[in-house]
This record gives sequence, C-alpha cells and structure tokens, in this order.
Amino acid sequence: MLLENQVAVITGSSRGIGRAIAIRMAQEGAKVVVNGVLESRVREVVQEIRSNDGTAIGVAKSVETMDGGGIDHFGSAEGVRKDRYPGE
Repeated sequence: MLLENQVAVITGSSRGIGRAIAIRMAQEGAKVVVNGVLESRVREVVQEIRSNDGTAIGVAKSVETMDGGGIDHFGSAEGVRKDRYPGE
C-alpha cells in the first residue's frame, strides 16, 4: 500500500472531492483524519472508511480549532489536503 502507516488530515473531507480523497487515501493505507463542520457528514465518511477496513477518526471543527483532535490522535501528519465548500 502506497500510504501505509502514514497520517493524512484532509479538511473539507465530509463531501465531494475531499471525501473522495479521504476514502482513496484510506484505501492506500493512510490513517485518515476526516474534517468538516457538519458532524453527521464527518461521521458518515469515517464509517465508510472503517467499513472497508480503513483507519479513520472524525473531527467536526474548523481547522483553526482542531488542536488535540486529529493530528494528536495519530502523532503526526504526513499529508495535509485542504478542500472547503462554501457554507460548510
């Protein structure tokens, strides 16, 4: 797997392109921090990743207030992808 044992934090990953990136990175072995403002959407993506044997946690906060939520859970982050939709 291309991203095995690496951590990826993908902001705006509760839908659209960010969601697709999060799912693909998990398929490649990354431990994924799913981020978005709407908790229900974040939960859906985390469940989808986990149901396909991936590793993911969700952080339903703005990245400006994400301290202690995502990166700290896994220890570090090798890949950060920012993707945001208006109104989310």
